[in-house]
Amino acid sequence: MVLPPYQSRGYGKFLISLSYHLSKQVGRICGPEEPLSDMGKICYKSYWTNVLLMALLENKGNLSIKELSDLAMIRERDIILALQELNLVKYCKGQYILSTVSPKVIEQHFKGKEEKLKKSKKQELKFDPNMIKS
Repeated sequence: MVLPPYQSRGYGKFLISLSYHLSKQVGRICGPEEPLSDMGKICYKSYWTNVLLMALLENKGNLSIKELSDLAMIRERDIILALQELNLVKYCKGQYILSTVSPKVIEQHFKGKEEKLKKSKKQELKFDPNMIKS
C-alpha cells in the first residue's frame, strides 16, 4: 500500500516489481489481492503492460498467453486485461488469442511512455533484482 502523499512517485510500481520478482523466485504465478483501488488498477495495468510488451519484443511476438504467463508469472486473466486495452487480444471460438504484434507497435508504446516521463520531469523509481540477497 502506498499512502496518498507518496502516490505518483513510482513506489507502487516498485512494490509490484518486487512482488512479481519474489514470485518468480519461488516459481508461482501470482496476482494482486482484489478488489483493487482505482489507483491500484492503473498501477498494475501499467506494470503488466510494460512487462508483457518487453517479453513480446524480446521474443519477436511469438508467444501465447500461456507462455507469457509462465514467463512473467502473471495470471492469464491479468494478461488478457492488460493486452485488451492495446487491442492485442482477440476473443475467438471461446478462447482469447494473441494478435500479431509488430516491434514497431511496441517501440511506439515505450516512446510514448518516455515522452510522458520527460514532460512530467519525474524520475522513474526502478526495481533492481540484483539488490536482493538470498
